[in-house]
Amino acid sequence: MKIKNVIFDIGNVLVRWAPYEVIQAVFPEYVPKEFYQQIHPIWIDLNLGKLTEKEAIRIYQDQLGVAENRTTYFMNE
Repeated sequence: MKIKNVIFDIGNVLVRWAPYEVIQAVFPEYVPKEFYQQIHPIWIDLNLGKLTEKEAIRIYQDQLGVAENRTTYFMNE
């Protein structure tokens, strides 16, 4: 049998996953838990491949009114 794909569990396994801390650092004017609840459905669609990163950034900007440079930084943090 030939291995075709390898799947890694990245979130909090290979890479530390701390969304509230990232939100607090990038968007200190928001309450992290409330902000997370707003962005989570978009993040899920991005994670499932339903959205590209560019599309998700645009939705975050349109829905939350966040400047492009901050949204891009958030996505790469």
